[in-house]
Formats: sequence, structure tokens, C-alpha cells
Amino acid sequence: MLRLLGLAYGLFKHTPLIHFSLAKRLYYRVYAWSRPRDLTQIQISGNRLWLDPRDQGIASFLLTRGCYEPFEVSIVQRLLRPGACFVDIGANIGLYSVIAAQAVGATGRVHAFEPGPRNFELLQRNIALNNFKDRVTAQEWAIGAESGSCKLYLCEDNLGDHRIVTESNDGRTAIDVPLRTLDEAIDPKVSVDLIKVDIQGAELLALLGMQRLLSDNFDLAIVAEFWPDGIRRSGHDPLELVNHLYERRFVAYLIDEQRQRLSNLSQDELRRRCPAKQQCNLLWARGACLRQVAGLQ
Repeated sequence: MLRLLGLAYGLFKHTPLIHFSLAKRLYYRVYAWSRPRDLTQIQISGNRLWLDPRDQGIASFLLTRGCYEPFEVSIVQRLLRPGACFVDIGANIGLYSVIAAQAVGATGRVHAFEPGPRNFELLQRNIALNNFKDRVTAQEWAIGAESGSCKLYLCEDNLGDHRIVTESNDGRTAIDVPLRTLDEAIDPKVSVDLIKVDIQGAELLALLGMQRLLSDNFDLAIVAEFWPDGIRRSGHDPLELVNHLYERRFVAYLIDEQRQRLSNLSQDELRRRCPAKQQCNLLWARGACLRQVAGLQ
């Protein structure tokens, strides 16, 4: 039943029907009825992952479709080399962390940050399950523009939608979590090759807290969610994020999952996206990483 549901989702994904709330409600209702009741282990990209089937986010897609953001995952795999260093901000249960750990090998390093307690528990289990404790360091921290502590607003249904910035009237349960800047969390002696940041609108805050790292690592790529409405909820203008990275000589590419391709975006094209509420995933690259990206197109 789960795979049939995934097939139906795939058929409707590229049609206008996917945008109707009734279709989404039907998908999640069928998923809630047919999903496993207990923690479930799957295999993906040669690795194993424990999932919480109650999660209507990443777990639901992995269980129904057997994949999650497959094109973006392939980009991460192809950008990393043995011995490289990958930073996973908003690691969730560790899908990207585990895949990156396989790509960087025993001589590489992965630094994973996930503030949600349940997600962090599964992240640790998945690191151990794949025997990657020798190359993955996981911290139960939120990453932002300053160090201290902050509120993490939990989403009961989608365990990848916990947020450190949210609207005051959305009724979420909030917990206190440690907050660190990436400049504090990563040793200055560490050379970073690729950063993935997906933290529900707080991406600019994370970037503001990695000024030293951006200065020290010119040959760098960043895979980041770009959600203008979420950035506005953090008290910032989405244009700040665009300008922040362009001023540091990054080039932007749209990660187009539907067409399975990277599309170069000019600064003007990104500015036109800033008023929108919808989100997309971007690849930012500079230095030697630009040549790598050219090989992916």
C-alpha cells in the first residue's frame, strides 16, 4: 500500500492537483492508515536508516517512494571526495550526514547539527548503524547568528519542520535548546568543502554566524533552502541572504528536482523570487567548486 501511495504521489506531483489541499490531506490520511506503527529500518544509497513512521515529512517519502530529494542527494554525493569535510546544519535523522560520510570515506569528516531531541536520537542511531562514528561528529545544537540558547518550536506531524523562528500564534510547543554559531562550532583549523543548511527560514541567521568560516574557506559550496517567507519571519529581508552571498563571490544555481538539473540564477532573478512565499533549494558555489558544479550540469 505504501509503495502504491508513493506511485500515486509521483503521478500527481507534476500536475496542478498536487497543490490542492484536499489531495495533500488524502495523501497523509492514507499514509497515516497504512504506515508501520514502530520504528522502521530502510536501505538507501547503500546505507541503512532508522525512521519514525509517525513523521509525515522525510520518513513518509522514504517509506512511500524510497527516496527523498534524490537529485539534491546526488549533487551532495558528487561534490564530495574522499577526505573532504561536510557540514550538515539541520541534520534531521541523518540522511545527508550518512550519505556524506560514505562519500568522504574514513579520512573525511562530517559535522552534523540537529536540535530536535527525537531527531537527534535517530541521528545518533543511524550514525552508529552504519559504523560512521569514526568520521561523524553530531551535536544537539541549533545553529544561528549568536551563541547562547533559543526556543525550538516543534511540529508534531512533520519532524523536519521544527523551527527556531515562527509566528507567535501558531500554537507550537516550544523547548529550550543550545544555540551556537558555526564559527564557534567548527575548529578554525578545519577546512570545510560543503555545507548543507535546511533550517526552516533561519538560513540567513546561520550564514551570519559563519563569517570566519566563509572567509577562511574560499573553495566552498553551500546547499541551502531558500524560503523567503521563512526568512521574513526571522526578522530579515530575503534580499539580505541573496546580497550576503553574492558579495562573497558565490554563484547561485536552482536545484530543479522536477527536471533533474541545475539552472544558473542571476542576482536579478533571485531578487524577483524574494517576494514569494514558496521555497526552493539552491546551490551556491565559488572557487574550485564552480568547476565541480560545471561538471554536474
